[in-house]
Amino acid sequence: MNIVKMKKVTIGMDNSAHLLVVVHTYQEIDKNVSRIRIISAQKAQKNEISVYLICRAVITFAVIEEIFQHNFKGSCQKGGRL
Repeated sequence: MNIVKMKKVTIGMDNSAHLLVVVHTYQEIDKNVSRIRIISAQKAQKNEISVYLICRAVITFAVIEEIFQHNFKGSCQKGGRL
């Protein structure tokens, strides 16, 4: 059996809107079975909050841009109105 372990750091909000930094391992036991083990979880510090907010803004902008391009493709070039 080949076991692959990957250590990851994830930042996100819990149900109470607290920003948390979680260190965990992801262990793929086989094709259908995996295990996640929480190593630590703590409230995000100021620098981690800044990184989270910047990344979230960039992702949000990219999603909005993609939606805009998909929904209104060509309408401005043809003189159409949004």
